[in-house]
Amino acid sequence: MENKQQQVVDTTMSYLTLRKLLGTLGILLPILLLIFNEFKVQASISHFYYTKSSVVFTSILFAFGLFLFSYRGRLKETELVSDKTLTNIGGLLAILTALIPTAVCQLDNCNFTSFQSKLSTLSLEEGISTLFIHNDKWIGVIHLLCAVGFLTIMGWMSFNRFTKGNTTANKKIFYRVCAFMVWLPIIALGVLMKFDLKLTNYDIFIGEWISLFFFGISWLVKGKGLEKFGV
Repeated sequence: MENKQQQVVDTTMSYLTLRKLLGTLGILLPILLLIFNEFKVQASISHFYYTKSSVVFTSILFAFGLFLFSYRGRLKETELVSDKTLTNIGGLLAILTALIPTAVCQLDNCNFTSFQSKLSTLSLEEGISTLFIHNDKWIGVIHLLCAVGFLTIMGWMSFNRFTKGNTTANKKIFYRVCAFMVWLPIIALGVLMKFDLKLTNYDIFIGEWISLFFFGISWLVKGKGLEKFGV
């Protein structure tokens, strides 16, 4: 009996650790990308793949994937789709986002050959691991769908799954607000793209940062990573 109780405690601790790791990485990803790229902002989080932060970008996305594959979630499931299935799909989408990079640029005046030559030179001189350089629109669309799918699932975990069980009313509100704040920038960016509008040169980067922050803070709180601060 004691061994079984210890196993439950260990399992709970490991799940809490996974949640804290996912949350921490979600919050830190944009910050680390900026630091390793000498604070040179890119058009989007994905465009850091073509910078000195390329290793950080791909490593953290792979970490998301591996952590999500390891995550089992709630053991008593009544939903049609289990936590495990959702996190497996989310993990796969995170890894595909890293493996299928965004297009270097899709502007009419983009000189792709020049970009490719410059990046190839930087890869040799500065250790940038941009193994796959492309400017294909449809590969870029696949990358975008994977990234949006990943964040959408993470928002759904916060909205629908973190609110189950012995969760207080205030925590339920918190998790649902986090979910909406993961989704809202994605919807807003979709509207801007649809009508070819732009508020700043970094709309996508800012929107993605907001989504990642609320994804991260939600998982961090669920992992009891902020308990000492009363959260």
